[in-house]
Amino acid sequence: MAQADETVPLPDVPRLIREMTGHRVTYGDLYRRVLDGDLPAQRDRGRWRVRTGDVPTIAKALTNKSTERA
Repeated sequence: MAQADETVPLPDVPRLIREMTGHRVTYGDLYRRVLDGDLPAQRDRGRWRVRTGDVPTIAKALTNKSTERA
């Protein structure tokens, strides 16, 4: 199991969320929300990375978005 302080590339996060929750999220939505500052991520040498410990929080934010817009 990954440590909470390890990071994964942003393009891997939608797959991780689908494996965790069964919900499909788009990379475009994830990327936009990271750029807007709505979701935690760090830039490393020009590439966005997410702490593995933040993936459940990100998953919750992205999979609950349909209820937020109602």
